[in-house]
Amino acid sequence: MELLPADQDTESAEAVSSQRISKIPTALNRKRSKLIVHLDLNNTLQLFDTVTRQGPRSALSSFLTTVTWGQINQEGKWEWMSLEPSLNPPCDGAVSYYSQFGKLLDFTDTADGSLFKKIFTDHLQQIEWTDPHNDLLSVTGEDGKEYHRILPAFFELIDCLLSQNREFAIVFRTFGTDLSRALKTTEVTLSGQHPQYQHLQMKHVSDTQGF
Repeated sequence: MELLPADQDTESAEAVSSQRISKIPTALNRKRSKLIVHLDLNNTLQLFDTVTRQGPRSALSSFLTTVTWGQINQEGKWEWMSLEPSLNPPCDGAVSYYSQFGKLLDFTDTADGSLFKKIFTDHLQQIEWTDPHNDLLSVTGEDGKEYHRILPAFFELIDCLLSQNREFAIVFRTFGTDLSRALKTTEVTLSGQHPQYQHLQMKHVSDTQGF
């Protein structure tokens, strides 16, 4: 902080203060770097896996084994440390159900996983496709119901970035054979053809595939 000389008048002080304030927006408005997002397809943007042939129900159920936490107690039995799924352990000593027993496609139908049945059902319902079947926008699950081919959260992300006028690029990663269809689904959606995202319009969508 600078101290003004005692004989400097108030008008000069206000001028200096104004000059300092005027410099702040210049620094804050500095152009942000281009955002590059790398996303896996299977079990990330798509709640199914063409490699392992998991449908939405199996994929969601097995995913829950990776975000539910417990430990083997002194009696040698599994004990839950939290009943809320989370990406990180809720406490020291907690391990994921997956690390202890592996991924189970019917996890929520087992005695251990039944505690998470409501979470499973609620989230599965959230991704149900309520419009007529569309080869690019929906996928038929094991139960015969239609589900979003790409999770709505992905398009919500794009909508948010566009609203911020953010320059960005998104890179899909997959070991499967569904890259072409995922790119086409994205292209169709970003041309306003998705019934829930007709407001999304992007002119530059590249379908370039690489390694």
